[in-house]
Amino acid sequence: MVKREMLRLIEEKLGYEFKLEELPSNLRAKIRKLEEERDIILKESLLYEEYKRRVIDSMQEHQRRISELYDKKIEEAQRRMPHFDTEGWFLGGSFVMLCLGIITLLLDYYLYGNPISIPKIMTTGLLWVTVVPFLVILATLLSILWKIANRVRIGKEIMNLKKEKEEALRRGVEEYNSKVLPELESDLHAQEQRVKLLQEKFERDLSQLCSEIDSTLGIVFQGRMDFGLLRSIMRSRGIVIERIECPYCGASINLPETGHVTQCPYCGRNVYVVDVFKELELSRRTNYQVKRKRNLFY
Repeated sequence: MVKREMLRLIEEKLGYEFKLEELPSNLRAKIRKLEEERDIILKESLLYEEYKRRVIDSMQEHQRRISELYDKKIEEAQRRMPHFDTEGWFLGGSFVMLCLGIITLLLDYYLYGNPISIPKIMTTGLLWVTVVPFLVILATLLSILWKIANRVRIGKEIMNLKKEKEEALRRGVEEYNSKVLPELESDLHAQEQRVKLLQEKFERDLSQLCSEIDSTLGIVFQGRMDFGLLRSIMRSRGIVIERIECPYCGASINLPETGHVTQCPYCGRNVYVVDVFKELELSRRTNYQVKRKRNLFY
């Protein structure tokens, strides 16, 4: 079964509509063969688009692998980046100061027998209040300096990784363009040429087929010149004809049931079925072109 899209393609080439049943079997077979060629072109065109996607996807995948490798290294370096936490050092130092004060009081009581008293607690507390904060501040400053040094070191490491990533991506593009891309482009170009050749052959076959159809629709009809055949062909196209126009004087005359010639009662000239057929075909082609233009605008 011939698809409607194929018939519409032929009709656009011819410039008028026709019924498949009007054609002989050999032309119908050629239309089916031409439709198979069109299906092959569509499949090859899809394959060509697949090749194009493969080239793009291959490049993106190549770059993605390199980018993911260096992104993982950069994330690991960022996780090792030290964070400043002076509040923790202050709380920790205060806790240590409290513990050392209590331990000093207990040792003084058990080792030397000095009683624990309010003045003793105040004296010991004053001692640790003056000494321990200095130690805490010193330790905090040392920690900050150590973290700054580590942040600078890791920051330089991250910058180096980013530069290496850019360099690796650039080298990856160069390597891809020099090794992988030529092979893919070769396949792509070969497929493009194949599609182009198939399309050129299809256009030639389509033009030849349309020429055969155009001539056959007239030759077949003229070879069996009869008004009855004209009626049946028009009826198959959905057109019922009872009266025709005289091609010489323009008068409206009855269409005979049979025969190949009739006489115009107004001008007296013979009206052949061939002339009637030509006028009907011309009118049909004109109407088809008008309908096509109208569909383009609406």
